[in-house]
Amino acid sequence: MVGTTNDERPTMRRGDSRRFKRLRVVIADDHVLYRDGLARQLRASGIEVVGEVASGEEALRAVDEMAPDVVIMDLQMPGISGLEATRRLTGRTPATRVLVLSVSVEEADVADSILAGASAYVLKGGPAEEVVTAIRSAAAGESPMSPRIVTALLRRLRELAHADMDLSGFSLSSRELEVLDLLTESRATYEI
Repeated sequence: MVGTTNDERPTMRRGDSRRFKRLRVVIADDHVLYRDGLARQLRASGIEVVGEVASGEEALRAVDEMAPDVVIMDLQMPGISGLEATRRLTGRTPATRVLVLSVSVEEADVADSILAGASAYVLKGGPAEEVVTAIRSAAAGESPMSPRIVTALLRRLRELAHADMDLSGFSLSSRELEVLDLLTESRATYEI
C-alpha cells in the first residue's frame, strides 16, 4: 500500500518495493484559458504543475528555476517559438523531457519538433487522459505520439526513403515497428 504525506508525495510502506515520485511539470502555452484548464486537469490527476508560462523565454527561465521532469510546450507562442525553446531546453537540460502539445498535424512541425529534441508530440483537443498518459510516458523515457502524428511521421520517412537519401544505419527494432503499426491503426496508448 502507498500512503501520502502532507505534501501529497507518495510514501513507501513495508512490502512495497516500488519507488514513487510525483511528476513535476511546466506548461508553456500562450492561451491562458487553455493553460489554466490543463493545469487543473493535471493537478486532479496527481501531477504537480510547478509553472505556467506564456512564452518560450519564460519556459527557459522556468526550467532553470524549477527543474521539472516534463515541459508541455505549445509550438506557436510570442517571442521565442516553442520549437526554438525545445531546441534550447533539450540542449542544456537533457533530463527534462519536452512534450509538444499542439493543434498542428503539419509534417514539418512534427518532424522539426522531434529533430529539435521533443520526446513526445500530442494533439490538442484529445481527452485529458491522453495528455496525462503522455506526460507519464515521456517522463519514463518513452516517446508517446498521437496516432495522426505517427501517420505524418511515417509519411515523412517514406518520402525521405523515396528521395534516395542514405538511411543506412537507420533501423527500427521489431517492437518499434509493431508499435508504429498499432499507432497507424489508431490504437490507444494503453492498448499498445
